[in-house]
Amino acid sequence: MMCLMHTLKHIFIFVFFLMSLSASVFAMPCSPGTYSFDGQEPCANCPAGSFAAEEGSTACTSCPPGRFNPDEGQAECIECEIGQFQPDYGQTSCQSCSPGSYAPITGSITCTICPENEFQPNSEAMVCFECEPGKVSLAGANVCVDALNSSSCLDGQYESGMGCDNCGPGTYAQAGDGFCRVCAAGTFSDAFAANACTECQEGTSSSFVIGRTDCTICQVGTFTENTGSPGCEDCPVGTFTEFTQSNSCQLCPENTFTDMLGSTDCQHCPDGTVAMPGSSECSMPQSSKNNRCQSSNSHFLLVLLILFLFQYKQGMRLRKKLI
Repeated sequence: MMCLMHTLKHIFIFVFFLMSLSASVFAMPCSPGTYSFDGQEPCANCPAGSFAAEEGSTACTSCPPGRFNPDEGQAECIECEIGQFQPDYGQTSCQSCSPGSYAPITGSITCTICPENEFQPNSEAMVCFECEPGKVSLAGANVCVDALNSSSCLDGQYESGMGCDNCGPGTYAQAGDGFCRVCAAGTFSDAFAANACTECQEGTSSSFVIGRTDCTICQVGTFTENTGSPGCEDCPVGTFTEFTQSNSCQLCPENTFTDMLGSTDCQHCPDGTVAMPGSSECSMPQSSKNNRCQSSNSHFLLVLLILFLFQYKQGMRLRKKLI
């Protein structure tokens, strides 16, 4: 009886599929920048920070690093301008490079620190400047200092040309340096006149950005397990996290799965399939009961086909006699 019900279920699904297929012939596909669950009207606009490039989209794609989208309903994302960057997916704007760093091309995902004996005093720069003769700097400097004389500036200060001034947030200096250094990726400084940067805590990161004034909380589907992490990592396939600021991901429970990186939950296996904890896919169980059921289903469909052919042949004979 169970096998018969299973067969009737598949017949019903097949008939429903044919009806749906005929209805879909007359449906209009979603235009670029919009989507729906089946890719056909009615459609919704893609949210800001995402896009849909093709007609008939069933989902929107997050803008990749180096690009952004401030508006909804877009078919493509915009590249960050020179001197700006964006390290994360799905963003609506770009960030400015800090003094002591630069971004020479559009679409940058991070800023490059100025090399030794070069400097950059401004934000959103596309190049660094060479120090004047007789002056030097370390990598990531916003000013150059005299090569022979040690600076008289204290911790957190730099030579401004008018004496000593305080380094800004995102930078630091030690006594005698005479210039500010940019905080490395995975660290931050949220105060003026800092003499060191602080490591980002577990579950946070600097988003692969230098010169940060704070750390970014890892979003759902991402994590960091160590302090000082330069960026949050996506949860591997078969795992998920539904919380922000996570320092680990959880295994998908039994009979659930996810085949996507950065998942926030797991999907239940389709009827008749199973999965072990931490699975990226479901599979058919290897049981003799299912095999017997499948064999019985095949025999039942074969009998139906034989009966159909027998009735068709009898009908053709009767028709010839009447003619």
